[in-house]
Amino acid sequence: MARGQVNLVLNPSFEDSIMCPGTNNQIYLAKHWSSCPDSAGFSNCDPDYLHACDSGISTCGIPWGGGGFQYAHTGNGMAQNIMFNDSSDIQDVNYTQGRLYKFLTAGHNYCVGFWVNLCDVSMYAISNIGAYLDNGMIDNNTNCDIPLPMYTPQIINTLGIISDTQHWVKIEGSFTANGTEKFITIGNFNSIYNTTKITVPPLYTSGGGNNIAMYLIDDVSVIESNTTANAGNDTVVSVSHETGVVDCAFVGLHELGWDCTWQQIYPAPTTVIGHGAGIWVHPHPGTNVYVVSMTLCGITTTDTVRVYAWGAGVTPIGYTPKYTVYPNPVKEEVHINNVFENQSYRILSVIGSVIQQGKLKKGDNIVSIVSLQTGVYLLEIISKEGEKVVQKMIKER
Repeated sequence: MARGQVNLVLNPSFEDSIMCPGTNNQIYLAKHWSSCPDSAGFSNCDPDYLHACDSGISTCGIPWGGGGFQYAHTGNGMAQNIMFNDSSDIQDVNYTQGRLYKFLTAGHNYCVGFWVNLCDVSMYAISNIGAYLDNGMIDNNTNCDIPLPMYTPQIINTLGIISDTQHWVKIEGSFTANGTEKFITIGNFNSIYNTTKITVPPLYTSGGGNNIAMYLIDDVSVIESNTTANAGNDTVVSVSHETGVVDCAFVGLHELGWDCTWQQIYPAPTTVIGHGAGIWVHPHPGTNVYVVSMTLCGITTTDTVRVYAWGAGVTPIGYTPKYTVYPNPVKEEVHINNVFENQSYRILSVIGSVIQQGKLKKGDNIVSIVSLQTGVYLLEIISKEGEKVVQKMIKER
């Protein structure tokens, strides 16, 4: 199984920009994104780039943009695509193309997902929204605003017509790569005659007319399908002796463009506390347990992380050690007593890096830490079943 949320899409949430957009058709201002075919931002066929840096009521702001009122699914950026056009200029449609970190691996299966929302100005809603992954040769087309029915997207919307202007809707699917894919292109790959559509009442009209189906796009992901949830390493944060205030801690991974759900299951009642590959938490004094769940194309995995909040030499609330560890603080040798069979230990930095590790014998043990620098460490004792007990340890001179 692949470990941890690894999204291969560069700038998947459209956060990273070259500069703040100032008008329509500027998707190229979102780093690693362009129109398809790539017209370098000099054509009206380019998708729009919307960003919260333009906070006024404008054509490219958030929440007010040329397509209506909507916040980004996450963060401060998103793309805006015309997916269908029933005007006299029937060719005016957009394709939004992004880059991947690397070529996909031939024979590997990937889960592809992105979120869409119908813009308020739309007179139509459609079902034919998909994603096509290739080596970028789709850019060879000479007319940048024509539909591209000659390409068959690997990912196709299976939810029916998407007409929700209030809530974001996720389109998701999986496919097996042939090893040539390094780009993802999102749009409607059907001709106007083969597009499944309905008319919807536009929430407001615009100067350019409303005989279109225009959608917002955010949080694009290409993740290997066997990837599992990763809550990160157990960690310790400090509690102030004077105020009792607990430091915040980051749990999970610094990944963008994928939605995970976080719950705290101890000591507070189980409740959802956030979404994303990683989040900041404000733990209670003592032991805190968090669970992250991640669903990739219908398969859900979970992972657990513990955050211990205590002061130096203080045992956390609700924590009952199974082993006797002394002295603490320690200078040269730490005693670990009452050890059962097949136990091991690790000494970690406060950010989770393994500094020293080894096996423990049954009974009493003495572990030399002479080589450790002065500072704060985590002493982790691991049973044969994988159960971990973590204790803060201070190394003195």
